[in-house]
Amino acid sequence: MGKTHYYFDHKNHLVCEEFRGEISEEEFVNHQLDIAADPNFNSSYSILSDIRDSEFNYDNTVRKKLY
Repeated sequence: MGKTHYYFDHKNHLVCEEFRGEISEEEFVNHQLDIAADPNFNSSYSILSDIRDSEFNYDNTVRKKLY
């Protein structure tokens, strides 16, 4: 199980997100949903992702549930 974290840099109009460890498809999707549900989220902001020391493992499990 990996670690995800995000914060908003309102001064620079950024969503800054960090991923560490092994990130599953479900963890990634839930992370994105958390950001979108955050009352401070602004869809006009750019996204800066730090993926150092992370590995993404997708098996399309979540995608199959959505479609």
